Amino acid sequence: MAICGAKAKHGGVCKAPPVRGKKRCRMHGGHATGPRTAEGKARCVAANRIGTTAYVKRIMLAKAAGLIDKRPGGPMKGMPIKRKNIMAKALEIIDATTLAPVADNGFARDLEELTGKSIAVIRGVLKRRVAEKVYYRKDPQGGKATRVEPDQKLLQLQVTTAIEVIKLKHRTDEAAFRAQNADRLLPIMEALLAGEKPPPKPS
Repeated sequence: MAICGAKAKHGGVCKAPPVRGKKRCRMHGGHATGPRTAEGKARCVAANRIGTTAYVKRIMLAKAAGLIDKRPGGPMKGMPIKRKNIMAKALEIIDATTLAPVADNGFARDLEELTGKSIAVIRGVLKRRVAEKVYYRKDPQGGKATRVEPDQKLLQLQVTTAIEVIKLKHRTDEAAFRAQNADRLLPIMEALLAGEKPPPKPS
C-alpha cells in the first residue's frame, strides 16, 4: 500500500494514503494543482530563481565570514554513512562525554543524576550486540538448529539513537562556536542584511 512519505514533525514520515493520482496525502499537498497556465509557471520559475540566488548569496557570505560552518540542512561534516561507523562515532562521543560540576543544590544534583543515567542508558543501547542477519543457533542437545531473525526494531533504535547523538554533538559545537564569536555576530548580520561584504576574520 502506498503512503504519503512526507516528512513529519515527529521525525518519521507521513503514512497516510496519498490522493488518487498523486504522491502526497490531502494534508501534505495532495489536492494542490500548482500553476496551470504558462504565465503562472513562468512566474514560479522566476520567483524560485530569485529566491535561490539570494539564499545562496547569503549563505556564501555568512560562511566566508565564519558565521556558519555549513549551509542549514546540509550534510554534517564527519557524519559516517555505514551503520558500524555511525555506531562507533556515537560511542566515541558518549565515552568522551563528561559532566561538568554543578552547584550544590537539590535541583542541580537531581538533574546531574538524571543526565548521568540517560548517558548510561544510551551507552547500553549502543553497545548491545544485535544480529544484523539471519543466523541459525545450534541446539546444545544436538537437535535441529533454530532460525533466529534479526531484531529490526532494536537495530533501527540503535541507528536512530547514534544519529541523534552525533547531531547533538554537532549542534553543541556550533553553539559553542557562535558563543565564542558573539562579539562579531552583530556587525556581520548588519552587513549581510545591508547586502554588503561582512568584515574580515580577525588574524
